[in-house]
Amino acid sequence: MDLPYTYRFMHRKNDLVSLIPIYLATFLYVLVSVQVYVFLQDSISKGNAYNTLQAIGAIVLGYASDKLCRRKMCLFTHAAGLGLFFLMFLFPGAFFFTLLFGFVYNPLPILLAGLVDNLPGYSKVKLISFSFAIQFVPWCFYDKFVLFEKNTAIYLSFAALLIGLAVIWFLFFYKRDKIHGRLFQLNFRHFIHPEMKRRFFFTLFAFFPAQLVYFFSENLIATYSENPLFYSIISFGSVLGALVSALYKKTPHASVLTINYGINMILATIPITCLYIYDFKEISIPLQFMIFATLGGFGIPFVYDIILNAVDGNFRGTACGLLDFIYSVSSFVNLFLFGFFNIHLLLAFSTIAACFAISTGLQKRTE
Repeated sequence: MDLPYTYRFMHRKNDLVSLIPIYLATFLYVLVSVQVYVFLQDSISKGNAYNTLQAIGAIVLGYASDKLCRRKMCLFTHAAGLGLFFLMFLFPGAFFFTLLFGFVYNPLPILLAGLVDNLPGYSKVKLISFSFAIQFVPWCFYDKFVLFEKNTAIYLSFAALLIGLAVIWFLFFYKRDKIHGRLFQLNFRHFIHPEMKRRFFFTLFAFFPAQLVYFFSENLIATYSENPLFYSIISFGSVLGALVSALYKKTPHASVLTINYGINMILATIPITCLYIYDFKEISIPLQFMIFATLGGFGIPFVYDIILNAVDGNFRGTACGLLDFIYSVSSFVNLFLFGFFNIHLLLAFSTIAACFAISTGLQKRTE
């Protein structure tokens, strides 16, 4: 065995080992998030408020990790999350601590940026695909989590938070922090590569209507079926979609997204045709959203890949946080619609089809 081959083998082995703490911390974070979601499931407004604070916190934490040190910011968000969760346990009636927990405890932008930066020789789509597949896995067991007693869910969350903090403390080391030092001089004039501005902005704008459909669909599922099993099946579809996206390493990603949004637009018209033109009543509304979720899981890694390729490497945490911020805007719009209007099924699917039509048109401009 020659030395170059041995070196390449050891280097690849070290890269794969560095994935373990990032993916494990990602899984533990989502596991805690599912428990919090179960706590808030009786109030759509509280759940959306929590999602909003979480998304705003994501862009703040993502930028702070770009400016300072990813490892230290990841330690901060885990340690602060553990402390705030303890306060949530002591003062269950104080929703303020829950909102603050959502704002502070969101390491995903830091972990995703670290994932891409630590393994520059690997496909971003593949790395992100596996990350999102892992994020969707805990949601596959949502129907089981809702059956937990509250104390069981609290103890499980405490354990996940403690293990997550230990994983970051002992196993997560970030190459950029070691090379460049503690403080980075960031210039937002260099945030986006000039030749990528068009692709960046149109991809970002196309992502918003698609995410609006996600929140829209979630509440329609709650309206038309209260069976938690549907959430689990939807999440399983998202896992499959994310894993399949890892196969498209060399495909023009903007074109894939355009086709993905277009297929969703076509599928959104099927219930309208069946129910209101042919008077066919046996169509399954939850199944329709399961298909949306599968295609959504397939498409989201390509969105991240396009955005991360368009920004300067030192702003990847901010870029990931910005994509999380899209969730916040979508949540606001969704809360307004479901808080003040009684959405008719025809209007709902017409809105979903229109959203995907807009996403398709905007994404087409990036090709």
